[in-house]
Amino acid sequence: MAARLVAAILLASFPLLAQQERAHWAFVPPTRAEPPAVRDTSWPTNPIDQFVLARLETAGRQPAPAAKRHELLRRATFALTGLPPTDEETTVFLADTAADAFERLIDRLLASPHYGEECARRWLDLARCADTHGMQRDQERSIWRWRDYVIDAHNQGYSYRRFATELLAGDRLPDATVDQRVATAFLRCNPSSDEGGLIPEEFLARYAMDRTDAFGTVFLGLTVGCAQCHDHKSDPLTQRDYYRLFSWFASFGEDGNDGGAAAPAPAIAAPTGTAIEELAHRRQAVAAAAAAWLLVEPKPGELPLHGVAVADDGTTLTTLADGSVLARGPAPARGGYTLTVDGDFAGLTALWLHALPDEGLPARGPGRAENGNFVLTDVALAAGSDAGTVRLPFGAATAPFAQNGFEPRFTIDDDPHSGWAIAGRHEPIALTLALAAPLPPGTTRLQLTMRHDSKHDQHLLGRWRMTGSRDPRWLAPSLQPWQSHGPTDAAVVPAEANWQKRPEWRDAVVHDLGNREGATFLRRTLTVPTARRLTLALGSDDHATLWCDGEPVFTRAVQRAAARGQDSVDLDLTAGEHKLLLRIDNLGGPGGFAFEVADAGLGLNAEAAAARSTLDLARKELAAVEAAAPRCPVADELPTPRRTFVLRRGRYDQPDDEVTPGTPAFLPPLPENAPRDRRALAAWLFLPDHPLTARVHVNRLWTWLFGRGLVATPHDFGIRGSRPSHPELLDWLATEFVRSDFDERHLVRLMVTSATWRQAGVADTTLHTVDPDNVLWARANRLRLPAEAIRDQALAVSGLLVRTLFGPPVRPYQPEGVWNAVAFPGSNTEHYRQDTGDALWRRSLYTFWKRTAPPPSLTTLDAPARERPTIERSQTNTPLQALVLRNDVTFVEAARAFAANMLRSAGSDDERLVAAWRRLLQRVPEPAELAVLRAALVRHRQTFADDRIAATALIAVGASPRADDLDPAELAAWTLTLGLLLNLDEALHRG
Repeated sequence: MAARLVAAILLASFPLLAQQERAHWAFVPPTRAEPPAVRDTSWPTNPIDQFVLARLETAGRQPAPAAKRHELLRRATFALTGLPPTDEETTVFLADTAADAFERLIDRLLASPHYGEECARRWLDLARCADTHGMQRDQERSIWRWRDYVIDAHNQGYSYRRFATELLAGDRLPDATVDQRVATAFLRCNPSSDEGGLIPEEFLARYAMDRTDAFGTVFLGLTVGCAQCHDHKSDPLTQRDYYRLFSWFASFGEDGNDGGAAAPAPAIAAPTGTAIEELAHRRQAVAAAAAAWLLVEPKPGELPLHGVAVADDGTTLTTLADGSVLARGPAPARGGYTLTVDGDFAGLTALWLHALPDEGLPARGPGRAENGNFVLTDVALAAGSDAGTVRLPFGAATAPFAQNGFEPRFTIDDDPHSGWAIAGRHEPIALTLALAAPLPPGTTRLQLTMRHDSKHDQHLLGRWRMTGSRDPRWLAPSLQPWQSHGPTDAAVVPAEANWQKRPEWRDAVVHDLGNREGATFLRRTLTVPTARRLTLALGSDDHATLWCDGEPVFTRAVQRAAARGQDSVDLDLTAGEHKLLLRIDNLGGPGGFAFEVADAGLGLNAEAAAARSTLDLARKELAAVEAAAPRCPVADELPTPRRTFVLRRGRYDQPDDEVTPGTPAFLPPLPENAPRDRRALAAWLFLPDHPLTARVHVNRLWTWLFGRGLVATPHDFGIRGSRPSHPELLDWLATEFVRSDFDERHLVRLMVTSATWRQAGVADTTLHTVDPDNVLWARANRLRLPAEAIRDQALAVSGLLVRTLFGPPVRPYQPEGVWNAVAFPGSNTEHYRQDTGDALWRRSLYTFWKRTAPPPSLTTLDAPARERPTIERSQTNTPLQALVLRNDVTFVEAARAFAANMLRSAGSDDERLVAAWRRLLQRVPEPAELAVLRAALVRHRQTFADDRIAATALIAVGASPRADDLDPAELAAWTLTLGLLLNLDEALHRG
C-alpha cells in the first residue's frame, strides 16, 4: 500500500517537475519592476539602493555606514583600473568636499586608459586566453593583438552588443576591419595540439566543443558542456541542442594539428599604429593590380580532355558530370592513375591538371591524405595515333601555389622522391604542363600517367580534371645544352675560344667549376615560341655577369658560395632564338654556378607580362608590410561548411543524426530570415525576449564589483544554479541594460555610485552570524586584490611601473627552471628567457602566459591557468603567498625602489614612514601602527650596520639602477621595512 502511494505521488509529480523546469526563472524573459518604496528615503542614491534597502528593512536590518573617503578612493580606483591611486590623486580627492566629488572620481576613472586594461584582465580569464597553445610542445601563440583589441574596445566605450558581436562574428561583418577580424580570436583561444600522431577529425571536434562550452559559459551562463554525451541531466538542453550550437563553430578553416605555429591558420596580419594605414594602402594597390591582371590574364585552355581513367591499385575512379574524376574506396599508400583520351589533338601546346576539392574527401580534399593533401611525384604524357603512342617530354610545369619544398617542376624531373603538394589549400588549383612543341597532325590519342610514390602514405589526388589548349603562347621555352670555356684570365671571351659541350649540366642544380681562379664563360641558345617575359634564376661563386644577344642584362660582384636562386633576372624577349652568355669569376676556392628558368612566362604577351609584373610588385610590397606586422589567429569559415552530426557519447567517430546550426529549443528561436552564419548567433543573443544575455552579464559585472553575484553561481543560471538573492533587482538591472542599448559603462557607473557599493565593510557580530555570506548586502564585502593588482601596486608605489599600453607579451622575473620542468624538448617555450629594461616592469596584464607553466608568482596568488573560461577566481591563503610577497625579485626590488624614493624625500624617519604609508594605503597610520613600523626600521638598521655585506646583497636584487647616492645599510633597512608595509593585510585588499 505504501509503495503504491509513493509511486502515485511520484507519477503525479512528473508533470509538475516538467512545468517547473519550463518555468525556471532564468529561462523566462526579465520583467521590469518599479523600485520599491522604502522608509529611509535619505539613504538610496539610485534604484539599486531601493531594492537593497527594501529587503534589509523587511529583514529588520539597516545598511552599514558609508566607507571612509580614502577607502572609497582606493576601492574605486582598484575596481575600475586595477591600480592604486597616485599621491596627487589622493590629495585632490581627499581635499574635494563637493557633494558630487565621488561621482566625478568615477567619471575620471571610467575615462582612464587603464579602465580598458582592467576590463581586459577579466576578459583574458573569460576567454581562456594565453600566449601558448597548451598541448604537446605548448609552443608560443601570437594572440596578444586580441588582448589589445579588448583594451581598446572598452576604452572606446563599445556597447556589450557590439563587443559580443565582434567577438563572435567580426569576420562575417560587411567590410570587416582588421580589428573586427582580430576580435574573433576569442574563438581561437582554445588549447590546441601539434602532436604528430593526433587524429585531425578528433581534435577539430574537440576545438569546436571548447568553443561551444565557452560560448555557453560566457554568454548564456549555462553548463552546456554537460550535453556533449547525453541530454543535460538538469537543464532542458538536449544533446541535439548542444550539437546545433556546436555547428556554429565547427567549420573554421583550421587543421586539427596546429603545427605549433605562432599564428595557426586561419590567421591574419594585424598591424598596429600607422602600419594599419600602410597595410590598407598596400591592399588597395594589390586589389587594383589584380583587377588589371584579370583583364589580360591568360586563362587555362578550355579544351576538355575526358576519357577513360583507371587506377593501378584497385581504387575506383568515377567520372562525374563535369568531366572530373573522383577516387573512391580505401586509399593505398602509393599508386598511380592513367587517363586515356581519344580525339584530334593536333597543335596541342599545353595541358592543365586541375586538382579539385570535394566534400567526400578528407578535409574536403583535393587529396586523399587525412589533411586533404597529395604529393604528385610524376606526370608523363604519351601521344600518338591508334597505331601507337610515343612519350613526349614536358618543357615546363608551373602552378599558382606549392607547399614549401614541393615545387610543380618536381612532377617532370623523373625523380619519384620529389613532387608537387599544396598543403593548406582546399581550393581548385591547376598545374600547367607546357609542351616544348605543338603535337603533330594525326595525333588522335593522349595517355596521361600520374604517379604518387612519395614517402607520405595515402597522399594521392582525390579529384581532378584535365583540359588542354592549342594557343602557342603556352609552349615552353627550349634551351640548348651549355657550352663552356675556361677558366681563363681573358677579360672577354676570345673569338677562337675552344667551347666544350656540357650535356650533363642540368638546370636547377649547382655545378662545380673547379678550384682554379679566373673567368669561366658559359653559353647556350634560348628559344621562345612567342614574345614573353621570362624570369631566370642564377647562383654564382663568385662574381656573375649575363648577356642576352650581346647586351649585358645582369651583373653581381659578390664573394659567396653558389646556391640556387641567389639572383633573378627578368628578360622581355621576342619570339625566336636568343643567345645567352654567362661569365662566372672565381676569386678563390671552388667556383660554381646554378641556372634555371624560374618563370617560363607561359601564356604571356607584352601587355599581360606588364600587368603581372605590376601585380607581383604590389604583392611583394604587401608581403613586406604583412611580414613586419604581428599575426593573429582568427575565425574564418570554410567556403562549404563541414557537415555536423550529433556525436554518440561525444565521440568524434560515432556520428548520428546530421544537424545544422541552431539554438536550444527552450530559448527563443532564431528569426526565420536570419542568415545562418555567426552573425545570426550574435544577433540572437540580443533578441528583446532573450532571458539570459543581459541577466548573465549584469550579474557578472555585479560579481566583479561587489565580490559576489546576485546569482551566486555566475557560471550556472540553470536549474542546479543558485536562485538570485534579489530577483527584482537582477531583472531591473537586466532591463536597464537593454534600455541603455547594452551600455556597459552606464551599468558600471550605476553600480559603483550606489550607496550599496559605498558601504563600509564593517558589521556587528549579529549580522555576521545571521548573514555570513552578505546575501542582504548590508555591508561591503572585503575583497582581496587579484594577483595582477598586487604586483602592479608594488611596482606603482615604488615608481617602477611602466604604464605603456598595448604590445607583445613580456617576460619579467621568474624563478629558474620553471619552464624546463614541464617543457617538451625542442619547444620554443622550453627555456625561459627573461626580458630586460622596461619590459620587466610592465603591468602584469602583459606578462607572457604559458599554459603548462603560468607565471608562478601570479598563480600562487590565485591567477588561473587559463585552460577554460574563469568567471570567478578562487581565493586561498597559503604560506607560499607570504613567501612570494617577501622574497620574489619583483617585490624585493619594488621595496628597494620604494625605499630609495622615501630616503631621497626630505623629512624625519616618521615623516618618511607616514608618507610611505599614505602612498600605499591612502591614509596616515595610527600612532600604534607607526610605532610598529618605526621599531622594525630600528631593528633592521642595527642588523645591516653589523652586516654590510648582507646589506649590499639585498640592495643588489633586481635590474633597476642601484641607488649609489644612498648608504647601503640604510637603504637595506628601509627596503625590509617598506617590504613589510607592502605585505600588510590592508595592502592586499582593495578597501
